Amino acid sequence: MIKILNEGSFAYPIFVCDVCNKRIDDIGLGAAVSDRSGGDGEIQDVLHVHKGACHEKGDEKLGGIATWKELQDHVILLIVNSGLNPADLTKRLSHVL
Repeated sequence: MIKILNEGSFAYPIFVCDVCNKRIDDIGLGAAVSDRSGGDGEIQDVLHVHKGACHEKGDEKLGGIATWKELQDHVILLIVNSGLNPADLTKRLSHVL
């Protein structure tokens, strides 16, 4: 899941594992797991999990028919599917960071 971490006067979005409720602080160690039992055009829930035991429990939670993506690829696809192109992303980074 995505949560907000407040630090001083800033609020930062972070990934929190939907299985263990701990922060996923290394995107390379995370996965996005979703249920693939729905048909074309159906919107599905996604679990953000740590790879390994949390990933396995997330798959079980979705009935063992889940598919997954690397969390970093999931983030890239989310940006693209949100209509933000690379040039806009570069401009926005200077405002956000």
